[in-house]
Amino acid sequence: EPKLTPPVPRSAVKIAPAQRNEAFTGALSAYLKPDQVSDDEDQRLLHSYGKSYPDLFFVRRGIVKRAPDLVLFPENHHQVERIMKDAVIFNICLVPFGGGTNIVGGVNPKETGKLVATVSLARMNRLLSLDPYSNIAVIEAGALGPKLEADLLERGYSLGHFPDSFE
Repeated sequence: EPKLTPPVPRSAVKIAPAQRNEAFTGALSAYLKPDQVSDDEDQRLLHSYGKSYPDLFFVRRGIVKRAPDLVLFPENHHQVERIMKDAVIFNICLVPFGGGTNIVGGVNPKETGKLVATVSLARMNRLLSLDPYSNIAVIEAGALGPKLEADLLERGYSLGHFPDSFE
């Protein structure tokens, strides 16, 4: 008989309180809107995992090894550059979060004692340009397959590549 183990309820999942760095968040406020900086526990939890098998194992059991302290949502290349510069100045660990597949463990920071800020690229999901002669497109790093395919189809093109991480 297989034993079914349902996931733990959200209320049972506990994460450590977020570390604070007022100087860093103050610097961010100069170029990010309030809705682009979050220390909300659900956002932190959502960005603690990807979609790899080990991540799914831990999330179903409510095990959070290390949640980010902040989740940042830049909307353009310039904001990403500024975030990176400020992270160096204030000694912050940055973790990029694209589609969140986490196949290679990239969303899981090693414990360093530093404040960890996840940089979610979800708002950077645009098709920036398409060269019809070379069939080369410039696409922002947060673009997921379905939206990218729809944007390309509007111009009469297709990505032509549908990996497991397409969604």
